[in-house]
Amino acid sequence: MAILRTNTNSRRADVSPDLQKLLNENGMQAHIDLEENGDYYLTTLAHNSTIPRRYKLTANQVDTLSNYGSELITKKAYNLFTSIVGQDYYMPSSFYAAMGANS
Repeated sequence: MAILRTNTNSRRADVSPDLQKLLNENGMQAHIDLEENGDYYLTTLAHNSTIPRRYKLTANQVDTLSNYGSELITKKAYNLFTSIVGQDYYMPSSFYAAMGANS
């Protein structure tokens, strides 16, 4: 008899490549870190900052930030990202304004 095991191992998550590219074009880096106790944190660093900032994430937020594949998914991740860090950083006014950076 085979045993099916899903969601049993902790996963290595990070922000999606599409979101990371968009953030880099706007002078920012972001990564998702997994602590030893199982908590996820978003670590951010802007181009004009030397001190990273950390934000605790829920499992749903991790899924949204690490999911990729279409512009709609990236837009949802970007909007979530700005809702998390918007009080601490200057962010472009919209997803499409952020996409226009470096163009």
